[in-house]
Amino acid sequence: MSHADNQIRYKKIGILSLLKIVFYLLNGGKSMLKTCKNWLKIPILTITVISLLSPNLFAEEADKPETPSKWKSSVATSYVTASGNSESQTLSISADANRWAATNEQVFKAGIIYGKSEGEKTSEYWYTSAKHEHSLAEKSYVFILSGLEGNKLAGYSLRFNLSPGLGYRLLEGRHTLKAEAGPGYVYENRIGDDNQSFLSGRAYASYKFQITENTSIAQDAEYLYDFSNPDNYRFNTNTSLVVKLSDLISFKTGVDVKYVNEPPEGNEHSDVFTSTSLVFTF
Repeated sequence: MSHADNQIRYKKIGILSLLKIVFYLLNGGKSMLKTCKNWLKIPILTITVISLLSPNLFAEEADKPETPSKWKSSVATSYVTASGNSESQTLSISADANRWAATNEQVFKAGIIYGKSEGEKTSEYWYTSAKHEHSLAEKSYVFILSGLEGNKLAGYSLRFNLSPGLGYRLLEGRHTLKAEAGPGYVYENRIGDDNQSFLSGRAYASYKFQITENTSIAQDAEYLYDFSNPDNYRFNTNTSLVVKLSDLISFKTGVDVKYVNEPPEGNEHSDVFTSTSLVFTF
């Protein structure tokens, strides 16, 4: 099978798989999400689509062995103070992995914040996500993003989101800036309240400034709109400062803010996580 035939084949399979996931969520997703054992289907389907949406990923790797894929991974241990729905001082662990191959990039993230104070649970937040980007031109790209997270002290045991969309790299170099937008689907398993699921709109921007060779600052902002209830919007931000200590170790401090305009009953609108981390890069 020729290189061009492989491109067409992977593109068709990827598009059909994505359409099947969207159809599945819109028509039967709610009942599926109520069954815990079926949660494993979501990341499996997402990873399948992430692989298949790359129309030339496998073909180019076969035809051009001189340009293999590249991996970069990091693990961070943090000292965290939290305020809002949780008041604590505790430790957290997070891990990131990036993979580049030709015009494609995959980003995988996972983390957990957990702590107790005087024998009582004070923090319990976890998250995992997978994202695939495929470049259309020098600055534009398409993507699909999927994530799971839970924060019982904020009133939800599980939150799932799926969002395809279009991105554009506005700045590159010492200053980098990119923006993304697209539709999405959100499901929340709320504690002591009605579960929620809705079609969403997502807008995202990410900025990074390389101050010196070893020091950088970054700012991310994400807005999620609920098409069924405009008052039920969410806004997430991340601000960070990274100082590279060596090729393997960096110092990082940051602030994460997660705001929900209509939180579960009895919970605060926002959670603020302030962290100081040692990051080990591989």
